[in-house]
Amino acid sequence: MKYVLLAICIVLLVISLVLSFLFLFKELLLKYYIMAKRNRTLLRNKNLYSIIDKLDLKTICKKSIPSELKSYCFIFKIHGFDRIYSEATNRTGRYIVEKVLQSFQEQVQNAPFPFPLFEPRNNEETNVQSTISVVDYLDFKSGYFPSIHTDIEWGLLNSTGTHFWVLVENENHASSGNIVLVYNSYLYEKYYRQPICIQLIEGSDTIGIFSNTYFPFNQTLLECIDIEDFIAQSKRYYVAIAPGECLVFRHNVLHMSDHRDILNRHAVNFRVVNKRVRWNMWLSNLYHYNVNSGMIE
Repeated sequence: MKYVLLAICIVLLVISLVLSFLFLFKELLLKYYIMAKRNRTLLRNKNLYSIIDKLDLKTICKKSIPSELKSYCFIFKIHGFDRIYSEATNRTGRYIVEKVLQSFQEQVQNAPFPFPLFEPRNNEETNVQSTISVVDYLDFKSGYFPSIHTDIEWGLLNSTGTHFWVLVENENHASSGNIVLVYNSYLYEKYYRQPICIQLIEGSDTIGIFSNTYFPFNQTLLECIDIEDFIAQSKRYYVAIAPGECLVFRHNVLHMSDHRDILNRHAVNFRVVNKRVRWNMWLSNLYHYNVNSGMIE
């Protein structure tokens, strides 16, 4: 009997050590996973890129957001971002997230659509919380999702929200390397609450709309669209923001890393969720930002 108990104790010890390792090195493991997924995506989508390149590519910046995207995205300048980034000692991004959101609160009145989450709250009101949840801060010196998609997190958390994407540096000589947005009103509306990714159905003339999940084997084909119809219905925009500028866009906006050059740019990004989020093992990090104090709690 004592040997059985000893075996159980050893198994529990091994499990606890494995879980501790995963918890301590979760962000590092996530980075390796994302890089591996990026490389698989580049190989899988090499034929899709020739189709994406047929989409008319227009450049947008802070002062030239097209009418069809004005209700979906907003660009603002983070003053002193170089200093903010250099001062950040916590590599999880807590300090950077806090400063970006503080800057956003100062300029949110200039946004073309409302952000009720960022309005100061009266703590005496019933059922009103003064904090918002921020998840999955990512800091990469290369592009990491070179495929058209909406983010996995919205499905994982069963919520809507807003994506913040800040350019730190872009060493490309031409207008390339930054994030690219793809506008398709049909997909925006139909998959408002469903994270999706777009892939070419090999050996056919159709584009596959798949559910976007952490693991490719868990993806579901939702529908197929004729390639010519997809090209006719979609518009592509290169976001030519400067270092220290931030692109804010809604959860259902299709986007991708620029497949033309994914190595020579550095960006950070995170997601603000439209509900209070509790800890989840699939999240790389979780912060709660108080809109009244302008601080992460």
